[in-house]
Amino acid sequence: MPSTQRRRQQQGADPTSPTTAAARRRRLRADQARQLADLLRHQVLGGAFPDVALPHESALCADYLASRNTVRHALDLLRQGQQ
Repeated sequence: MPSTQRRRQQQGADPTSPTTAAARRRRLRADQARQLADLLRHQVLGGAFPDVALPHESALCADYLASRNTVRHALDLLRQGQQ
């Protein structure tokens, strides 16, 4: 058995397991949501949305090539920052 596989087995984490892959996807989505929230925050503060309201979720998804879950998470982050 190659030494890298042996180390992974000793550490108890299989990088190909569904649980590990799902955790990576969640972290990636959370990172993308934080980045999108930061971008939207800067745009709002810079007056990029003259109507005072942000575009609808579906428009944000299309504009930023993000999933609906990512956009919702980003909007939640923005709401939490206002409190």
